[in-house]
Amino acid sequence: METPPPQTESTKPTDADIAAFEQQLGRPPRGLRAIAHRCPCGNPDVVETQPRLE
Repeated sequence: METPPPQTESTKPTDADIAAFEQQLGRPPRGLRAIAHRCPCGNPDVVETQPRLE
């Protein structure tokens, strides 16, 4: 089975993305603007935040 290349375009975060990222951080994300990169399994691993966090 061939692994597809990771997604490199920023995408709008879904509710599932926010929940996964919150679980990774152990707290709600602040200033989340977009998902910048996903791991090969599809989970968000890099996020784009607003310049000034709330």
